[in-house]
Amino acid sequence: MTSKNKKKKSRVKTQNKQSNLSKLASITTNSLSSAYSKYKKNLEKKKIKEIKIKKLEEKNEIIKEKKDLKIFQEKLQKENDKIILKEQELKLKEKELKIKEEALKIENKRLIKKDEDLGLI
Repeated sequence: MTSKNKKKKSRVKTQNKQSNLSKLASITTNSLSSAYSKYKKNLEKKKIKEIKIKKLEEKNEIIKEKKDLKIFQEKLQKENDKIILKEQELKLKEKELKIKEEALKIENKRLIKKDEDLGLI
């Protein structure tokens, strides 16, 4: 009887070993697949994060360029206003000079006429 019991025990042990191996294999497979899926998810998250960061950087760059462009436009507008103001001042001075020249011509004609009148007397 003891020999029968021993054989049964050894058989039971081998069956347990096989079931333990299958359990270990299934746990390892599940762990590997779980780890792999987590790895893939993390890669996707990193890619998405990099894309978001890139888009944010591009958006900030565009905002900065718009701001610089606006500042440049304001400078150009100020320069344009200065030029227009100077042109108006020059036109005004030219008009004043023409008026003075006309006044001088009139005065000159008057003086010539006066000299002629004095010369006739």
